Amino acid sequence: MNKNTLSRLQELKNGVEKLPNILLSESDFNNYYGGKTEEERAIIDNKLAKIHEEKNKLMRQIIGFFNANLDENSNYYTSLSRITFRPKEGIYNVGHYKNDEAWRNDKNNLLNLLDILESEIKETMKKTPETSENIFKSPLFWTILPIAVGLSYFLGTYKAEFDKSELEKENAKLKTELNETKTQNSNLKKEYNNLKQKSKIK
Repeated sequence: MNKNTLSRLQELKNGVEKLPNILLSESDFNNYYGGKTEEERAIIDNKLAKIHEEKNKLMRQIIGFFNANLDENSNYYTSLSRITFRPKEGIYNVGHYKNDEAWRNDKNNLLNLLDILESEIKETMKKTPETSENIFKSPLFWTILPIAVGLSYFLGTYKAEFDKSELEKENAKLKTELNETKTQNSNLKKEYNNLKQKSKIK
């Protein structure tokens, strides 16, 4: 995850924070149940519908964010599925305090969930530079470097000496074989001359 991921998560958090803490204000509640006309009640219904639509839009975006950045078996999905913004024990009439209570609690639950995810992303981002940090800044590097250089030099020197020794052995062997060949040729030449002398005597 990177800064763009973190920035997008913070945008989603800001969207959740902008959601109202209650569905109906006291004045809206009084207008809704205060004998107003159907048109006036419809205005309040539309207001509630817009609040719910904004909440649903945010939930879809958060699910999309999870799909793009989390494993499919992540516990964040389980936690998100419990956030419904509705009373768990049943359905209540418009303006009932249980609706506001459930709304407020789940808004806070969603913000807490996103806060935890934000903290996790930040921690991950902190670890990433350490793994990709310039190796020359690592104390361990400067501890290992002399050992590695020394070992490399030793192995290189040993190999060079070994190669030199092997080459000298090979040259000595060839030289010995050459001397033996010369000796054999000299002996053959002597034998030839002896045979030649004997044939003249006869």
